[in-house]
Amino acid sequence: MTWGNPIYLSKLHNSISGEDSIVYIRHEYEVTKEYISGDTVVDFLRKHDEIFDNLTYYVIYNRALGEAEGEGKFRLSWLMVVLSMTVLLGAIVGAKKLYQSYDPPSFPEAENRQIGGWLILPTIGLCLSPLA
Repeated sequence: MTWGNPIYLSKLHNSISGEDSIVYIRHEYEVTKEYISGDTVVDFLRKHDEIFDNLTYYVIYNRALGEAEGEGKFRLSWLMVVLSMTVLLGAIVGAKKLYQSYDPPSFPEAENRQIGGWLILPTIGLCLSPLA
């Protein structure tokens, strides 16, 4: 982009920086005069708008370039396999032991009555709600 008249632009500086997944792009320019006369303001603003209209960016990201050699490929972690199997085995043994040996004392005031009447409807709803 050419300004055509050197009195407008004395210094143009572009800087690009990044932090994590954010890219910062900054454009700075300085004019050569402290003020612009009234008859050149319209031309200056038109050229200023041309600069901002021509600022277009395309960001292209290639994962293979950002990764160190071998890091992007799947690697099986044997430590996690052993830890997962240990936790799974412990959960199975604990559940089986709890199922076979847990027998709480009965509540003496409880009556062994069947669910009947309208109470069957909420019971059916509770049983079918996990399937929905």
